[in-house]
Order: sequence, then structure tokens, then C-alpha cells
Amino acid sequence: MKGAAMKKIYIRTHAYNASETLRRAVDSVLHQTHTDYIYYLCDNGSTDGGATRRIIEAYAKLDRRIVPFYNEVNHVWNGSAEYIDLPLHVDDDDYFCELDADDEYLPTFFEEMLGFMQKYDLDIACCGNDFLDTAQENRLVGQRLLHATLILEGQQFAELFPWYHGFMRTCWGKLYKGSVLRNYITRHEDCPNYPVAYGGDTFNTMRVFQNAKRVGILPRSLHKYYMSPKSTSYTMHPQRVQCDQILHEVAIDYLSVFGTISQRNWEFLYEVYMYALRDTAEVLLRAEMPDSEKLHYFIEMVNCRYTHQLMAWENFDVQLEGGQELQDHRKELFKGIANWLLSLREVANEQAEDYCRIGELSSAAAAYSEGWIAFRKRKVMTYIQQGQIEKAKTELNELKELLPEDEDVQYLSRLIPTTEGTVTD
Repeated sequence: MKGAAMKKIYIRTHAYNASETLRRAVDSVLHQTHTDYIYYLCDNGSTDGGATRRIIEAYAKLDRRIVPFYNEVNHVWNGSAEYIDLPLHVDDDDYFCELDADDEYLPTFFEEMLGFMQKYDLDIACCGNDFLDTAQENRLVGQRLLHATLILEGQQFAELFPWYHGFMRTCWGKLYKGSVLRNYITRHEDCPNYPVAYGGDTFNTMRVFQNAKRVGILPRSLHKYYMSPKSTSYTMHPQRVQCDQILHEVAIDYLSVFGTISQRNWEFLYEVYMYALRDTAEVLLRAEMPDSEKLHYFIEMVNCRYTHQLMAWENFDVQLEGGQELQDHRKELFKGIANWLLSLREVANEQAEDYCRIGELSSAAAAYSEGWIAFRKRKVMTYIQQGQIEKAKTELNELKELLPEDEDVQYLSRLIPTTEGTVTD
């Protein structure tokens, strides 16, 4: 790829309609104290009238370390193979990193990360991240940061999983040695289990960590992440629910490589999955789409076996810091789903049974007895409307035992035909 003897860093940035932020990202690279790098900068099918492209063209003329690419389609894996497959072709002893078009590095990012990698003979170096909210004038709203240096090797990848997991959620804020990228899957077309909606960063970063012998986390924040409401994290993609499930599976596979998964790690995995479901539910409820479509996604979410395991998880809060808080969040999640379901005025016939089932399950998981009873009643009515009288009778008999004096139960009883085809009293 090159003839230079000195070790180089290869940077890659996808820019889509990024004219308002791209200069910040590029300038943070150009102002690095370590200057031996090549910057691959791609206009990824922008539709902003050429604004993003012109910025890239101007920087490429200004600095020959910048290699411009122009993709006609907004798709990460269309376009130049040199750009797409860059991580696969970085020489073993050179380095690679990703930078989003709206983020930035501190000026010493390359210098400190290189020194850190060389000191500890690392395959991957991670640094802390500052999270800034663009909706609040770029106010600092959080950090991903350790308070001491962490070096991972061997079984420590499993033993310390909860402490470093957050650093695997994103590909940025890291420096990778070229040798560790050899089994790095970059194209979802090449992998049937790739999370196409969102989570590709997490998917690929876990795979790269699996290919690493030593990973270090530097207790310094050298990368700024700007949170935008336009991010895929805040939008509803048709495959988002599926992606939550895929990422849960990928995490299980990741830990399985190191042997039997510990109870502590199982609990942490389901904690992460629970918060993923909560985020997806919040995005889904805010989405502008028909209620029937939202219901479809909630049915998909709750019917998943991983969600069932979360609902029935025994001793979920054991050994977890803030265990009661986690239990409360779990109940809040499923109660919120149940209440939204109860708020629906109409449910299509083809969704009616699934609607009742996930409502019951959600209410039970939340210990929400009023909701559970309401869905049991709705299920009886659904069976009656569908002409499934025997199922209706079975469900109704159970309700009669629980609520013998309930007016709704008595009303439902009068709707069920007798064996002679008449309505009971």
C-alpha cells in the first residue's frame, strides 16, 4: 500500500450531508501532534447540493495526506474497494482508526495512543470519550472513562467483561494495529447475521477484540462524540428490533469463546439487553407511524426468546450493583409496553391474539396485576369474536376463579353460546 518505512496511521471518515460538522472533524486530524498519517475521506452520497463534496475537495488540495473518495450512493459498502476494504489492507505493524464526520480528536490523540500501544505491546488501544449534546449547545452530558489503566489479555477478556464492554460498543475512539484486522468483517453482504439497521460498530468491534491478544484502555478522554437526534440510535429502522437480538447473540458468542459464561456475565448481558429494549421502545413510541405498525414491532420484540428469558430471569438483581434499580427499570419497561397496548382503541383481527399474548407477558413481567387481568379479559373477547368458544370458556373459567364477582367477567359469560347455540344467562 505504501513504501514509507515509518509506521503510519490510516484514518477513515464517512461523510453524509456533513457540511456543518466536517471541518471540525478534519481539523482535529490536521492539528494532531503526530503527523505521519493518511486520511481517507469519503463523501458518502451526500444530497446537500455538493456542499460536503466541496469541503472534501478543498481539504484534499490543501493537504496531500488526505485521500478523497466520492460515493454516488449513500451506502457504506458501495463505491471504491480501496476505501471500503482499507482496514483489511493496512500493513501488520501500521495502524487504523475511524472518525465520524461530526466528531473530533484532541490534538494528542495519535501521539498518546501510539505511545500507549508501544508501551504495553497492544493490538488495540482505547481511550475515554466525552459525550456532548448538540441539542444543548454541545454541553458535556457524560463520559465513557476508566479511572485507571486497564490491560486485557487471556481470560481477563471474560472476567472483566462488564468493566470494558462499553468500549466495544463503538469502533471510534480506538487505534487498531493492522494485524488485528485480518478477520474483520466490513460488509454486511458477506455476513447473514449482520445488524443492518444499527449496531454495526458493536458487531465489528467485538469481532476485532476476539482477534486481539492484548487490549488496553487509557484512562484519558481524547475523543469527543457529538450526540445528534438525527443519529440512527434515535430513529426507528424496520430491522431495529432484530438488531437488538443479533447484538445480544453476538455478545453471547463473544463470551463463549472464553469458556463457560459466568453467572455475573449472564446477568450483565441481560442488563445490556434490557436497556437496548428500553431504548428501542422509546424510539418506537416517538416514531411517526400507524399504531398497527408499532404493534407489529412490539409483537416482534416481546415474542423473542431472549425477551422471554429477560421476563422470567431468576435472581436478575443478584450480585449487580444497584440491583433494585435494575429490577425497577425492568418493570418500568414492560409496564410501559403494557400500558401503550391498553391505550389502543382498535387492533386488527390478524394481530389480536399476539396483542393479548404480549400484553399478558408484559404485565406479568412488570408485576402489573391490573394490566394482566385486562389482557386476560381481552383475550376471552377475542376468542369469542373469532368463534373459538372452547378456548374462550377455558380462559373464562380461570377468570371466574380469580374474580367471581367481577362485572366484566359476568358480561363475558353471557356472551358465550351454550351447546344449544343460545347465549348463557
